[in-house]
Amino acid sequence: RDFCLSRGLGDVYKRQNLTDSLFFSSWKHITESYLVSDLIKKDDIRIELKPKVCVEYIECEEKSHKLYSFIGKKIEVEPSDYIYYCNIMSMDSKYDAKYKVLENIYGNYPKDTISFISYDHFSIKKYSDFENVLIYVADYCGELTHVKYQYSELYKTKDGKWASPYNPYDYRNVDSNFKIQPQKIEFSEPIEFDFNPEITDRIKEKYPEPYCKVSNGKVTILYGNYPNELFELKKHTVLKEFGFFK
Repeated sequence: RDFCLSRGLGDVYKRQNLTDSLFFSSWKHITESYLVSDLIKKDDIRIELKPKVCVEYIECEEKSHKLYSFIGKKIEVEPSDYIYYCNIMSMDSKYDAKYKVLENIYGNYPKDTISFISYDHFSIKKYSDFENVLIYVADYCGELTHVKYQYSELYKTKDGKWASPYNPYDYRNVDSNFKIQPQKIEFSEPIEFDFNPEITDRIKEKYPEPYCKVSNGKVTILYGNYPNELFELKKHTVLKEFGFFK
């Protein structure tokens, strides 16, 4: 793909240091970078990106995937280079993640840090939006990959434990005999947020009593679950659907 720039971009240059670089990217093309100090010397600028060479996507055929679930503290989550596959089209963005393993919940990951990849399709809230999470990572043919969208944000409680605010979606597919229920939890810092009073009815549906308090344009979370309980919820619902458990 071609990028043609004119001297009309002088205002852009003024906002850059001469030692900065400008990056040019386009889907299915190789990203290139140029020093501002080099570009500013040119009267006309034409950037021609080279097309990426596609590679064949080979699906992992392992029938059983090693699963790790752990309390993790974010070290970094950065966008990863997009792989251009010849035989499939992905609408997901790829990320490289690195986390400190604070506590193993399942699978006993042997190191104190873990690096994995994840894919996300424009979700409103991602695991990387939170500093501490209970997260699920599986080994797919030797590559550690986040089990898509599966995580719970975690906060400290007044008695020094980890807990996650009540989420009604965690309970959507459990049967009536399931014993784990939300517990009243005192978080070290209140878990609360403001909302537009005009949508109070919708907020009350999403944050029902007695698990949450909805009053005067503010939601306060009163109940939640501890990591082992959250894992059991996932184990009997979505992780079972994904084939990790029978």
